[in-house]
Order: sequence, then structure tokens, then C-alpha cells
Amino acid sequence: MNKIESILKISLVLFIMALVVVSIVKMQNRKCSDIQVNINYDGKYPTLDRQSISSLLEKEEIPIIGIELKKISLKKISEELKKNDFIKKVEKINFNGTKLAITVRLKTLLLHIYPEKGDQFFMDDEGGLLPFSPLVKEKVMIANGTIKRQFTSNTNVETDSTHLKTLYQVALAIRKNSFCSAQFCQIYINKNQEIELIPALGQHIVKIGKGDRIEEKLSDIESVYINALAYKEMDRYKELDVRFQNRVIAKQR
Repeated sequence: MNKIESILKISLVLFIMALVVVSIVKMQNRKCSDIQVNINYDGKYPTLDRQSISSLLEKEEIPIIGIELKKISLKKISEELKKNDFIKKVEKINFNGTKLAITVRLKTLLLHIYPEKGDQFFMDDEGGLLPFSPLVKEKVMIANGTIKRQFTSNTNVETDSTHLKTLYQVALAIRKNSFCSAQFCQIYINKNQEIELIPALGQHIVKIGKGDRIEEKLSDIESVYINALAYKEMDRYKELDVRFQNRVIAKQR
């Protein structure tokens, strides 16, 4: 009796395995019916949408819709998506039934840079440079003035010898400071290659110098706004200067 039960159990397992194999083969012979795109982005307005990602694959002439699942190369699709400047990572790519499911994480924009010459471009929160795209709706801090560095692809400012590295460090420090992040909308590089911050509200500028001691300077700025300017008419001043340690100079109009 035990022997018969064993044979039956083995037969049942083999039968189930056969059904699974047949099911997989049938599924692989089915054709892709659609593309599902999921986008993860830390900002407010993603730099790419579902349609633009689908269009990217169409532009690269990668056949998907109407193609048998077994003939679709997930590796090739992932490699092509990774080439896009705004895609940080392809987090997942598989088949959901007969639909191709793609999940990507986009790079988070930090700065919108306007150099003295050449095209405008973006910088992400890891210091990478991204080309300008009119499709980008995300509002990020602007950097302009005497910026001579032009856009080059596959560049990270952490190894850059120009003032873009300083811009990155200042912008990142501002983003981490919730008060200053809400207060300032623009970083300006003056003719002396010193940094000035332009507030979203008010008709004054804030001089911070070369970008050294940036966290300390931002702390000084926050203290001045909260403990002094909050009780006075802000537009009485045309300039706040925090370039010097332990001292804030305010110039009236």
C-alpha cells in the first residue's frame, strides 16, 4: 500500500510539473498586449512620463507589442532605458501576464543652470549633468551669472575642477536646510566668482562668498531672517553679507 501511495504521489508531482511546463510554454508563445510603466521619482513633476518611456523604446525600434513573449529581450530593453539621461535605475522589468511591466527610478533634479554661453542644462542631486529638455516641468533652483562651464555628457561635478562643484555643494546644502530651501530660488555667480543668493520674496541679495563654511553661513542667514528681518520691513535692506565668520552685515537702501 505504501509503495502504491508513493507511486501515486510521484505521478501527481510529475503531472503538476508537466502542467506548469505546458503553461509556461503556452505563455511564452502568447503575444505582448501592452506596456505598463511605473515611475518612481522624489520630486513633484517626473522628468519622464509613461508615454515618453514607451516612445523611447519605439524610437530604438525594439519590437514589443504583438511580439511573442519568448522573443522579447528584457535585457536589451533594460540596457536601452539605462542610456536615457534622466533614468537613474531600471528597478524591475518582467511580464505581468501578457503585459510588459517596467519600473524605473528617475534622477532627482537639483539645479537648472544657465551658463554665460551655450545651452542651459540641469544638475541632479548626485552631481551629474543632464541636458536641457523642454518637457521638464520640475521647478528647481536656478544658477546663473558668470558660469563659463558648458554641458558635457557623462560628467559628475564631484571630480570637476570648475566652480560647478562649489555650486553643487551650495545647492545641496540649501536643499538640506528646509528654511533656506523655501527662502531662496536662485544662485548667482558675480564677476568676482563669488556666490549670491536671490530670495523668492524680497528685493535684496545675500552674499555668501566662495562657498566655504556653507552650512554655518546658511545657519546665520536663517537666524537673521527669523530673529531680525521678521520684525522689520524686509525691503529696507538691499544686501545681507554673511561672508565673514561670526558677523552679518546688512546694508540699507
